[in-house]
Amino acid sequence: MLTGYRAAFRQMFVLLDKSRREIFKNLLKAIKHWAKQKQVYSNMFGYLSGTILSIMATKICLLYPSGSLSFLLHKFFIIFSEWDWPKPLLLEHLSTKEDLEKLGRIKLKLNSWQIKDIEREGNLMPVISTKYPEINSAKNINENGKKIIIDEMNKSKN
Repeated sequence: MLTGYRAAFRQMFVLLDKSRREIFKNLLKAIKHWAKQKQVYSNMFGYLSGTILSIMATKICLLYPSGSLSFLLHKFFIIFSEWDWPKPLLLEHLSTKEDLEKLGRIKLKLNSWQIKDIEREGNLMPVISTKYPEINSAKNINENGKKIIIDEMNKSKN
């Protein structure tokens, strides 16, 4: 739970420009509403979660820093329906051993998600949280869930 809070805080107050926070919040609300209406909002059952959607919404806001809400919503469906999954969705570069040594956190020994993990189970749609320890927030998405999510995104982008 703490990781989710840290990631959300970082997305809202570090990665996003202050002037874009309201657009981000509205984009996230719209996407959550869409996911619930399309019945693809339940991490426990292999679908999207609030954390996953927050990371995805942040990525769209970073890619299009001056886009309107309707533009960003449209781009959300286009980009993620056509994303080259299992290419990981990252907001920042992954922490390296050198990064952690600089911060004095190497002794924590928490396992961070790594590119080499892509072949492991639970990495069909990797959506990686920000900063150490990076985790795949979408590890519960299975093949069927991925297909349904992408199908619904394809329907919504038109």
